[in-house]
Amino acid sequence: MKPLLVLTMLLLCLLQPIAGKAADRPEKIKPWSVRASKSRDREKLFTEWMTGPELDKLAASKRASNSGQIIFFEYSSEKRKFRAIFTDQVPPGPSGWTTTYGEEALAKEVARRKGLGQELLYLTLQRPERYEMVFLPTDKIPVGRRILESLGVEAPGGK
Repeated sequence: MKPLLVLTMLLLCLLQPIAGKAADRPEKIKPWSVRASKSRDREKLFTEWMTGPELDKLAASKRASNSGQIIFFEYSSEKRKFRAIFTDQVPPGPSGWTTTYGEEALAKEVARRKGLGQELLYLTLQRPERYEMVFLPTDKIPVGRRILESLGVEAPGGK
């Protein structure tokens, strides 16, 4: 019986680092799906194409005047510009839109925002390794997701 106990303890000690490494790895974050069938609905709501700094300025202006919250955006590499959809159904607050390059940077940004009380509202993979995302305060996510779902933008697995 004693050798069995020693062997069990030894196996547990050897397997612990493997289990710890798996738990330390961030969960792979998957891009949202954007249905083409709803493109006309989205098209009606988009801003004009603008540069990143112009979109930042517009988002800040809408936030300051309590007149809209960014919930979706896209980038045209051909135009080198962005356009966005804002809503007044989600009160403006601490939020943001951003892009990152690579899965590691994405995981770090999601973790950083989580520490600020924000959650991913929307994520897309624009091209290999370029992720575009919008964050909202966690309590605003259900309203934001309902709006996006009505526009054909859905989280992986319908979350």
